[in-house]
Amino acid sequence: MSTLLHLTQQENRWTILKEHVKNFTLKALSTTRWECRAEAVKAIHYQLPEIVKALTALEEYAAEKRDADVVSTAESICKELQRWPFMVSTIVWYNVLFQINRVSKILESPKVSIETVRKEIRAVKEFLQEFRNRGFNSAQTEAREIAEKLEVEMSWPEVRQRRKAKQFDYEGTEYTQSTAEELFEREFFFCL
Repeated sequence: MSTLLHLTQQENRWTILKEHVKNFTLKALSTTRWECRAEAVKAIHYQLPEIVKALTALEEYAAEKRDADVVSTAESICKELQRWPFMVSTIVWYNVLFQINRVSKILESPKVSIETVRKEIRAVKEFLQEFRNRGFNSAQTEAREIAEKLEVEMSWPEVRQRRKAKQFDYEGTEYTQSTAEELFEREFFFCL
């Protein structure tokens, strides 16, 4: 009986998701295939408002059914999806994975010439170099459109300022003055 009840609840959750996300393409993350990674990020990139609506509806449904675990999980996922850093990182990941996936597909083709491969790899390298220079700002611009649809605040979380450890007594106390945006760019964007 418990298993049957659990399956019915899963079906109801699935129905809620399909109701809100019309072009249902959410994908599981693969550890080996670039295409699966690109498709997983693409689904979130292009359907984020619909996914948020589905999670909100799921949270309401679970509250009616008094399922605290589902309410908590849906609420926390929804909250994370609506954070500005998450939105920007989704755009960044999608842009990078799209380019890598494009070349990966070309490399898998049995009839591709060496010259084509060389040209495509060079193009991806140039894209990544250009993206490193201008991609962070363009990702924020693109994320801004999504944030406006969701009516989400476009702000970076506050960062605790760190004190630099003194090596010697005669050194002055220094603080690292980085904004959350600079920290995100340095520790996420440039590393990626």
